[in-house]
Amino acid sequence: MRSSSFLKTGAGPALAASMLLLACNENTRTVSAPENDLAVAGATASALPAMGAKLDPSTTMAARKISATGMGNIPSSVDLSANMPPIGNQGTYQGSCVGWASAYASKTMAERMDRKWNQNLAVNQFSPSWMYNQISGGNCPGGSYISDALNLLKNGGNDNIQAFPYNTNSCSALPDAASKARALPFAIKDWYTVPSSPDEMKAVLAQGKPLIIGF
Repeated sequence: MRSSSFLKTGAGPALAASMLLLACNENTRTVSAPENDLAVAGATASALPAMGAKLDPSTTMAARKISATGMGNIPSSVDLSANMPPIGNQGTYQGSCVGWASAYASKTMAERMDRKWNQNLAVNQFSPSWMYNQISGGNCPGGSYISDALNLLKNGGNDNIQAFPYNTNSCSALPDAASKARALPFAIKDWYTVPSSPDEMKAVLAQGKPLIIGF
């Protein structure tokens, strides 16, 4: 089962960022392209390392599913990569790819497009460990659910990576009251899922919204 989720920020439906197509999986898997509708472009049959995504129950994702194809016309191409933060590295110890996808990449891009600030500064990048350390239950090699990540982002926001750094060797640090206070103003408005089809994902991208894909 594959899940495709996008988030909404700010007061309006279009104040988000970019599309994130991430190979975020729990167990080593073989991916072959181009047959898979979520395959990475240009990929050949190969094994992907475990990175930490636990697949949400289908009922969880179905309850939040909407269609994005009615949001507007799909252009021939869209490139929002200029809004992305620098590439990070989760290391080999933690299964934290959900935190990197949801907080560091998607949330950072969303705020970059909304606030027009410099996403290359650590103070403007959102901490993957602030999210992962809370939703993983302290099980560093283990993974986490995208729905847990987005619910935390909705209810608590996220602190920046300068104030709450990523530690590749530990996931025991938890935010204190000051950190939670910094995070709360950055809570998202809501999040939804869309059907796993190329047109649906293109429609999300065309609206400038981040799309998180787990498999």
